[in-house]
Amino acid sequence: MHGGQEPGGFKITLNPRRTYSILFQTPPEPMLSPEKKAAMIREQVVSKIHWGTTDDEVLNWLHGQHGISGVDADRMLKEAHRAKRGAVRGKAFMTLIFSGLGMLIPLGFIGLQISSGVFIISTGSMVILGAGIICLGIFLRSLLLLVTGRREGAAD
Repeated sequence: MHGGQEPGGFKITLNPRRTYSILFQTPPEPMLSPEKKAAMIREQVVSKIHWGTTDDEVLNWLHGQHGISGVDADRMLKEAHRAKRGAVRGKAFMTLIFSGLGMLIPLGFIGLQISSGVFIISTGSMVILGAGIICLGIFLRSLLLLVTGRREGAAD
């Protein structure tokens, strides 16, 4: 018995005189209902905007691939930008929480030094203060993203 792979199936030879071919065919894709197709297109538009595709590129894609333009295309873009702002705000909120927690260590260190009246100036204290300044910058940037929800490029 010999066997070999063919496109879409296998060819099996049991003896030299007879060859059997087994072909696997994928069933044709079912026709999508207009509602499902519209939902699929909306999801693709949201995905494109989420990953930073420009409005002009999305509009050209909608018109070229699906024949959608005008009010319908603008509505899809508006929904996609709303979804992107939500994703940006969600990520900004989490970053805001973690950077706020990161600022607690340097603030505690400074508070401890002020309450004791002894200020330690060393490499370690400079590293802690530097980390606090970096966390403060990330905190302020996240606060701005949380308020506006606007970000150039990808939402992540």
